[in-house]
Amino acid sequence: MNPIVKQNGMKFGGIIAIISIVYYLLAYVMDESLFVTPYQWLLRIGYLVLLIIGVTQARKAMGGYISFRDAFSTYMIGALINILATFVVTSLLYYVVDPELPERIKDLSIQQAVDMAESFGAPPEQIDQIIEKSEEQAAERMGFTSQLMGVAFSIVGNAILALIIAAFFKKVPPAVIVESEPADSGEEQ
Repeated sequence: MNPIVKQNGMKFGGIIAIISIVYYLLAYVMDESLFVTPYQWLLRIGYLVLLIIGVTQARKAMGGYISFRDAFSTYMIGALINILATFVVTSLLYYVVDPELPERIKDLSIQQAVDMAESFGAPPEQIDQIIEKSEEQAAERMGFTSQLMGVAFSIVGNAILALIIAAFFKKVPPAVIVESEPADSGEEQ
């Protein structure tokens, strides 16, 4: 593997992993509602931007050219580092440090769904259905097997993004045309 690809993937994956870890630790210490905030998509956009910067910096370091494979690899190395680091930290928080945390996150998620339904003026019967459905979904999401499935889906989703980004950022050097001299037929004129 190209060392520039590995270096940029690890560098930006490490940066994103640190941001993710700090976010989850701050959410745990300061305000657990940050685990279920709908604004987490802003973090994901930030991660995407940082991974794209990693690909562009790898291309720049390679003289302005990068193959599809190298662009894909740079993105995926960074994404995998973040996915695995986040999985380890959240697993430690959920199952070792504070085993009651998943239950509190589930309650926060249900409360968020209820608040949203009430803001739209949902009738009490519909809110009861939302609570029941949210409890089922939250219980499923917090299990270790579900966490592993989340990792798998995240890897697949990032692979799809990596394919798109690699196709967009690949740039191969122009073919070098070497003029060959006429073949010597061995005949003297």
